[in-house]
Amino acid sequence: MLLNKRLEYNKEYGKVSAMLPLQTPEMVDKLPSPRILNSHLLLSSLPRDILTQKNKVVFVNRNPKDVAVSLYHFCKHTINYEGSWNDFLQLFMSGKGMVYAGPWHKYMIDWDNVIRNNSKLDVLVVNYEDLKMNPLKEIERLADYLDVKSNPDFYSQVSERCRFNQLKDDYKNRNHPLREVIFRKGDVGDWKNWFTVAQNEEFDKHLTEKLTNSSWTFRYCVKE
Repeated sequence: MLLNKRLEYNKEYGKVSAMLPLQTPEMVDKLPSPRILNSHLLLSSLPRDILTQKNKVVFVNRNPKDVAVSLYHFCKHTINYEGSWNDFLQLFMSGKGMVYAGPWHKYMIDWDNVIRNNSKLDVLVVNYEDLKMNPLKEIERLADYLDVKSNPDFYSQVSERCRFNQLKDDYKNRNHPLREVIFRKGDVGDWKNWFTVAQNEEFDKHLTEKLTNSSWTFRYCVKE
């Protein structure tokens, strides 16, 4: 919406249709420019042109407890994961890999190093919790980064159109097969409904050990 300056959902840029590496290069080439691509990949797995052409990168960060819960439900619906929540949490904290690029903590450490040390890559970090708590500020910050500045009224309308339930309804109206998988709750703090006290303490210890010296910070709840 910011790039096109129109309050319309772009049907060509669905969550899956523009997702790397789920689409072939030929299919990606057919998307109209400027292309907006989604990815869970490490920089080392992305095309080298991302550096030579000075592409802009928006890294969306979300607190790992909500990430774990979200991924648990995603795996239940996509790969028919039948283990318990506790089993899944142990997998999430292990080195066996629960995202495209391997374990979550290694993924975050790798991107942290890239963002801090690779001067050729232009990265804007956006926190999911900030989008929920102060969407207008984050939308304006994103527009500035993309060099598509507009007026506050347009940002307000974009914010309203991009609310979680609005997007979920759009996928539902299109009868998208992944609508219930991609859009479940979208809440901040849903992890509190899943983590026991013991699990939370174990997870906090895990983060302290694995993300030592990283620059990542996380917000686990937002003020309504």
